[in-house]
Amino acid sequence: MHRSAHLSRRWRSFLGAATAVAAATLVVTSTTAAGLTDAAALADEPNATTAAPQAAIGALFMANDPTDHICTASVLDSAAGNLILTAAHCVSGSGNDLQFRPAYDNGTSPYGAWNVEAAYVMPSWLASQNPQADFAVLRVADQTRDGKLVSLQQVTGGYDLDTTPAVGTPVTDYAYNSGEDQPIGCTTPLLQSQGYPAIACNGYTGGSSGSPFLAKEPDGTQRIVGVIGGYYQGGCEASMSYSSPVTLGLVMQLIRGDLQATGDNVPQAGDSGC
Repeated sequence: MHRSAHLSRRWRSFLGAATAVAAATLVVTSTTAAGLTDAAALADEPNATTAAPQAAIGALFMANDPTDHICTASVLDSAAGNLILTAAHCVSGSGNDLQFRPAYDNGTSPYGAWNVEAAYVMPSWLASQNPQADFAVLRVADQTRDGKLVSLQQVTGGYDLDTTPAVGTPVTDYAYNSGEDQPIGCTTPLLQSQGYPAIACNGYTGGSSGSPFLAKEPDGTQRIVGVIGGYYQGGCEASMSYSSPVTLGLVMQLIRGDLQATGDNVPQAGDSGC
């Protein structure tokens, strides 16, 4: 492992028999644009800097080791309220050996620690670990607080999921590098590199896998349009980070999670190839 409700409102509307019809309306925005190349982006490559913790973004830990955070994840806006998104290569088996700590900061977990119960990945990741399908939707257990059962999203809020936007769209990524107890962040234009959405920003290393690409809407709200992963499990250089494209295949995993379906037995990811 290298980095180891626009759409939500739409897919809620076709949880029933309308799934096939709505699928035909999901069109991924073109990720090609003239004049923006990898070389041009790298010439002005920014550096990620320490960022304020975000309520709906956190570190993904091994549940039996509260000192070992291995990846990053974010809370999805969902009807169930208990779904998070990370990279598939961060997960193996049912995922129930993982624990999510939103807004983790210097050893503190202000919103608690949430245990993963199930994982949902695309069929092509199950079959062959297709790097174009490096996403995992994880279901976390609800918690009892003040005598009431609450979901993760009730505590932290969540992000809508949207399709990959056009090249040049500004995106922000908050991540937790392994061995560091504060998040980093960077805002930079979205690129298309090696056939994958990507960002050129220096400083994303092991542990940043699964961190969300966030695009801002006109009203200022942010939506998830990718996560670090995909090409070489996120990339071989700290200066260029990749994502698999957001497609209907990922939306279907959100639907499975929202229906609290039986999770997948996710294969252990192989070497990144770097």
